[in-house]
Amino acid sequence: GPAPDTMRIVLPALVAAAASAVAEGADPAVTQQSNSAQYWWYYPDSDCGYDDVPGNCTGQTVDGCKATCLATSGCGGFNYPHGVLKKTSCLSKMGKQGSVDLYVLEATPQPPPPLPKWGELWPIPQNYSFDRSGQLNLAAVFKITTTASSARLARGITRYESIIKTAATPPSGGDIGGVRTGVAVATLPTLTVTVTTHDDEELPTKTTDYSYTLTVTSTPTPSAVVTAASVYGAIYGMETFSQLVQARGLINASEVKVEDSPTFEHRSFMADTGRRFWPVKTVEALMDGMAANKMNVLHLHLSDNCRYAAPSAKFPSLTNRLTGILGGFYSAADVAELVAYGADRGIRIIPEADLPGHSEGMQGLSGKGLVFCNPNETAAFSDLRNDADGQTIATVKAMYDELASLFPAAELFIGADEVRNNGPCTMSDYQAIETALTEHITGPSLNRAVGGWEEYGFETGVAKANNPDYWVNSWHYHTQFESTARGFLTVASNDSHFYLLYGQPAEKYWVDIADGLNDTQRSLLMGGSVSAWGDEYCYIAYCIHPGQYPSAHALFPPSADELFHQSIIGYSFPRTIMAAGSFWNYSPELNVSSSDFTTTYHMANARLIARGVPSCPSECHCDASTRCGKKYAPETEESPPTLSLEELLELHPDPKRHGLLPSA
Repeated sequence: GPAPDTMRIVLPALVAAAASAVAEGADPAVTQQSNSAQYWWYYPDSDCGYDDVPGNCTGQTVDGCKATCLATSGCGGFNYPHGVLKKTSCLSKMGKQGSVDLYVLEATPQPPPPLPKWGELWPIPQNYSFDRSGQLNLAAVFKITTTASSARLARGITRYESIIKTAATPPSGGDIGGVRTGVAVATLPTLTVTVTTHDDEELPTKTTDYSYTLTVTSTPTPSAVVTAASVYGAIYGMETFSQLVQARGLINASEVKVEDSPTFEHRSFMADTGRRFWPVKTVEALMDGMAANKMNVLHLHLSDNCRYAAPSAKFPSLTNRLTGILGGFYSAADVAELVAYGADRGIRIIPEADLPGHSEGMQGLSGKGLVFCNPNETAAFSDLRNDADGQTIATVKAMYDELASLFPAAELFIGADEVRNNGPCTMSDYQAIETALTEHITGPSLNRAVGGWEEYGFETGVAKANNPDYWVNSWHYHTQFESTARGFLTVASNDSHFYLLYGQPAEKYWVDIADGLNDTQRSLLMGGSVSAWGDEYCYIAYCIHPGQYPSAHALFPPSADELFHQSIIGYSFPRTIMAAGSFWNYSPELNVSSSDFTTTYHMANARLIARGVPSCPSECHCDASTRCGKKYAPETEESPPTLSLEELLELHPDPKRHGLLPSA
């Protein structure tokens, strides 16, 4: 094979196999050929030129290509996704090739990659040190102990004891970091967790202290201690400790010291449930992925053109129409479960009912409290009107009163994006609605902070600068540089970096969101947010354009919930891993073109998959409609849903507006 300095070995073959097995139920990567064990070695962004054998596996999954190669005489590997089969001598001609990855059969396991300076840990801690001269073994019965009285911490301890047990004995005998040599110098029986203050059951807030320290030592007595000011810092400390644990209960160091805290208070993921509904199971899987990467805000986009997904006892007409293909909204019990599930992982949920634009999903209240802008006009979006009787303003206030009663976070989000002149409505209509609602939210009635997309700061001018009760999510037309220069508290939601829908590679998510800001601007930058918009899952484009079918429209109906679960989580992870690192502690030491980047990315993703989060395997490409070259459903690219005109009319109470019937 080539000299070590030319080889980009970044993931042990058994780890790659475990990732594929979770995704597709595949057998381990260790195979039998000619009665001798064979191991698949993996080289990203690499190929063997034209050193080919007859045949190919084009269009197959990675595991399908492996099977094809094993059944083909003289085949020693293949490139992917092109599926060109390679000779057994392929490695002697290997070189860099950005469009494919290379898989090659070898007689021995692939060595693990060199660890980066921060070792197995992600996000990169603020301060860390390792003594790699030896190893520690976890005791056969390893326990996490604490004297804190928090029931939330007790649940966290139970959860992390299970995570650590899984990490210590991964499937197929492989391990996430690779088998590294070293001398086990001692056995570690326990991890002790100490919470110095606030060990009660309070919910996570904007001001929660997530800092922690972790000390692992082998002398004079082996010990591991997490110390934190809050339960949530303690949970993060346990997460960091769990990342140290490799197969067979090994810790690849004899001494570890970590002192850590987030650079930014707001480390968010925006889930669009107003288009394709996210079942509770899927939101919880998302929060498991977030927690593993120390993200602390779930921005739940509850309404858009397809639906209003929040429960409403005050306005049942908001959800009465959500049946059949449109089925899906949360009950009050669902919301309570999600809030509790998130809180146990240090995550608070900020709800959004998007208005006055993107209000199509609220049309159940047309004539029942909400007035729309010329509902007979064909337009991309349905906007709310500031009617003379004040019905719309009174109703949206009541809707947000109900949201505030369901979600205990001290923040609410109003949306306020992409409004435009529409029929009788002008920007002054939207400004009036937004002003009345934000003053209601921040005033004595609700006493919450309020956020909105950049338009309510730059177009309607409703957001208030230098005011702690208002913040702006900058996303497209205005960057965080412009927003903070105006004096707005800001969350960086740049579509150029953090919109999963656009398909940017993982490298785009590793970015310094504070680059170029002065000290004053940095003090206004709250953090960043990844956005998972659901446009590609709509049963028709934006849920309003019959005859136009997005790529994953077959995953829209409730009957496709399980496929959607696999799709949207694989669509979101592992790329979100890198964004989470950017929001926690961006470090220029990690260069996106380095082997450290690939090693870190693959190890963090393998951890997620080992924990049951259906992230996209690192060696694959996943989008809304495909995983590892395989469609979730044949209809996603071939057949539109079969809806009759009568069914479409039922879904769209104003058919003329959507071009279903002639307007004259």
